[in-house]
Amino acid sequence: MGSGGAQRQMTCLLAALSSKGYDVQLLLYYRQFQHFLPEVRAVGVEPIYVDSNTKLGRIWAVRRTIRKLQPDCVISYLNSPNILAALSSPGLRRIPVIVSERSLDIDGVTKANRLRFNIFRLVDQVVANSESQAQFIRQSFPFLARRVTTIRNCVFLPQIPSVRKSIHSPRRIVVGASVNPAKNVLRFIRGVAEASQGLPPQSFVVDWFGNNFFQNGKPTAASEYYLQAIQLVQSLNLQNTFFFHSAVNDLPDRLVNYDAACLPSIFEGCPNFICEAMAAGLPILSSQIGDIPEITGQTSGWLFDPNNESDIANQLIRFVLSDAEELQEMGYHARTRAVELFSQEAFSDAYEAIIRKVVMKEGTPTQ
Repeated sequence: MGSGGAQRQMTCLLAALSSKGYDVQLLLYYRQFQHFLPEVRAVGVEPIYVDSNTKLGRIWAVRRTIRKLQPDCVISYLNSPNILAALSSPGLRRIPVIVSERSLDIDGVTKANRLRFNIFRLVDQVVANSESQAQFIRQSFPFLARRVTTIRNCVFLPQIPSVRKSIHSPRRIVVGASVNPAKNVLRFIRGVAEASQGLPPQSFVVDWFGNNFFQNGKPTAASEYYLQAIQLVQSLNLQNTFFFHSAVNDLPDRLVNYDAACLPSIFEGCPNFICEAMAAGLPILSSQIGDIPEITGQTSGWLFDPNNESDIANQLIRFVLSDAEELQEMGYHARTRAVELFSQEAFSDAYEAIIRKVVMKEGTPTQ
């Protein structure tokens, strides 16, 4: 239950199913990650923890716990839990399993994903949150083609003003993502520096909220990239332009304080942060990757090549030079698309239909 988008979606699904009268239980095997536990407990669900000192022991512990609980259906998020859920399905009474694909396999067929998807022969349904990943699975692993469904992310659709005024000076940009290489932080910082050189001083600021992988206030091995990013900000004299903040639970509530949302990732499927920002009526600055062009459409912001620092800079400059009326129009279009694509009702109804399908289906999945 760390601070990632998959955990947010799982929390949203748990709340939605609980509100529909389902008896929902949450099985976890890491006690130290508790980012979304307040939201889980708020709907009356107390996690069940499975403890093990080894990976092999965890496989048997999770399987033993699931089979003891005898659920009508198991839904899992993220690669390792997906595999554990799949391995827990076979038995004297087979338990239906729905796994969730939350990222995009940009490297094509690899040894790792070949193993993963072959293990998915044991599951009943594979839910991708992007059509890009769904198409990859269908084309690369045709034995799963009939079991793949796309359900895009769910977001809370807040009430926002009918006319949104973007008048901050300097213009304010928000990013919500962990600080890791996949999020393209170093190249983005250099793009920010190039954009700053082409604009009047202090034309915009960037607030980046996300996990820096510190534990108990101390860096870990995974924090090295974050430390490189901090050093780059200082070396490019961006201390008054680029700010890093820890991950927060209430980032969607803070979006109203910004003029645009940005995500410069190298790869994404259907990024939760972009969905939430659109729901808040923010224009989007983002990499032109995955499902993002389809999600944002042509009227919700500016897309750039994440591998091209100058293109990143040019789109930042276009944003800063846009007038308030243009930003309001883009924010309106973003909000309209979010209502169409990411409503809680559509999300929970789609999952409920799949649950009913796999629970009522007789026999085992076709191998």
